[in-house]
Amino acid sequence: MESKPSCNICSQPSKKTCSRCLSVYYCSGECQKQDWKTHKKACFSPKLDEELRDNSKNLKADDFEEIRKIGEGNFSKIILVEYKKTGKNYAMKLIEKLKVKNLRKELDVLHEKLTLGKLPDSDDKVEELTDGEEKKETKELDSSIVNPMRVVKLCATFQDELNLYLIQENLLDKGGKEVWEYCRSFGLENHKVVEYTFYQICKAVQQTHYFQILHRDLKPENMFYTPDRSIVKLVDFGSSMFVDNPELRKAEIDNHPKRNKFVNFVGTPNFMAPECAHNKETSYASDIWSLGCILYQLYCGINCFRGGSEYLIFLKSTEAEYEYPSSSVIPSKARLLISEMIQIDPSARIPLDSLLSSSYFDEVRDLTHLPEISAEEQVLVEIKKDIIKRHNVYKLDSQEVFMETIRDRVVDRLGEEYYNENKDYIEHTIKIGRNYVYDLEWKFEEEEQQENEAKDDSENKSENEAEGEAEEKEENQGEGENEK
Repeated sequence: MESKPSCNICSQPSKKTCSRCLSVYYCSGECQKQDWKTHKKACFSPKLDEELRDNSKNLKADDFEEIRKIGEGNFSKIILVEYKKTGKNYAMKLIEKLKVKNLRKELDVLHEKLTLGKLPDSDDKVEELTDGEEKKETKELDSSIVNPMRVVKLCATFQDELNLYLIQENLLDKGGKEVWEYCRSFGLENHKVVEYTFYQICKAVQQTHYFQILHRDLKPENMFYTPDRSIVKLVDFGSSMFVDNPELRKAEIDNHPKRNKFVNFVGTPNFMAPECAHNKETSYASDIWSLGCILYQLYCGINCFRGGSEYLIFLKSTEAEYEYPSSSVIPSKARLLISEMIQIDPSARIPLDSLLSSSYFDEVRDLTHLPEISAEEQVLVEIKKDIIKRHNVYKLDSQEVFMETIRDRVVDRLGEEYYNENKDYIEHTIKIGRNYVYDLEWKFEEEEQQENEAKDDSENKSENEAEGEAEEKEENQGEGENEK
C-alpha cells in the first residue's frame, strides 16, 4: 500500500511541498522554518561545473592558483584563479566569515548562493505541483527567455574556518568587461549601441523575473558584456529576493529580528527605488526604476541622481528630481522611456513586458550582435579615454582652453567637416564627462559644505533660542522679586 505524503517534521498528513523543490512536504510554515537550515542546502545546491564535479566535496583554496585580484567589496574580494587540476580559469569570490558576521550580512551571502543555485541551465525543465493533486507536472522552460542564460554561472562552493568560497565562471575570459567600463563618464559609443545594450540588459532582467527573482542592485558595475559584446550577463545577487519563496527571508528575519529594521533598504543609492530608500515593500517595479537610471547612464555616462552623500542623493531620487543633458546626448524617445520607468509610484512604472515590446527597440530587437561602431566613433572613444587618463593635466585648463584642445584633436584625426557636423554631440558629451571626471568632486564638496553650514545654522539657531529663553526666564524671575 502506497504511503500518503506527510510533514517532514511532525509527520502529519500534508499535500503541501516546498515551493522550490516540490519534493519535501510540510504541514505549515512553522515546520518548514524548523527544517530550513537543513533543507536549504539540498534544495538550493548549485549545479556543479563538470570540471569541478568529481572533486567538489574535497575542494579547498589550495586547489586554485591566484592570478590577480579583479574586484573587492565590504566583506569579500573577487580573485581570478586557475584550477590546478585542469588549468581552467574561474572567478573566486572569497567571503570573510568574521566580516560577514560583524556586518550582519549572512543573509546576503546566503541569497547570492541560493539564487545562483536556483537558476537552471538553459535545457532544464521545472516541476510544478498541480492544484489539488499530488502528482507533479513537468513544464518546459520558455526558450525565448532562458536561452541563452544571462546570469553568471555558479560552478562550485566550499568553505574553511575563515572564509566562504563561491567559484563562478570567468566573465573576464577573452576580453569580457563590465558595462560600466564602456559607459563610464562619457556614455556608450553611439545611440544604436545604447539601444542594443539596454535591450540585452532588459532581457537579462526578464530572465531573473521569469524565475521570480528580484535583483535589487542593478547597475552597470553588476553587468558584464561577453567578449563580443553580444550578450549582457548579471552578477552580484547578494541583495536579491525570491518572490516565490518569501519564507526564506522571513525565516531568517524571525530568527534575527533586528534585521527586519532595514530588510528592504538594499541596493546602490544612485539606482535605488524610492520604496527601497524608505524601506518599504519591494517588487518587480523596483528593478524597473533601476533600469531607468541605467538607461540614463548608458547615454551620458553619469548617474541620473548625483550628490556628495547618500543623503543628498536620496533627497533627489525620492522626489524623482533629475535633469536631461542636450537632446543630442539623450534623444526624445529615450527621454520618454526613462520617464516611464522613473516614477515615484511603483504601480505607475512601465511593466517589463511592455518595456521590451516598446517601439524604442524596433531597430535592435532582432539583432544578434552589437551594432557597428564607426572608425570615427572609435577615435572619439580613444580621446575620451585619454581625458580620463590624463586628468591631472587637463584639470588645470579652463573650460574654453580644454574644449579648444579637444576640437584640435578631433579635427586633426577626423577633419573639420566631421567636427562641424557632429559638434553639438561631441561638445556636450565631452563637457559632461569632463565635469564628471574633474569638477564634480569639487561640486559635491561644495554641496556637503552647504549642507553642513545649514546644519550649523540650525544648531546655532537652537542655541540662540535656548539662550533667549534662559534670559527671558531670568528677567521674569527678577521682575517677580522686585514686585515682592
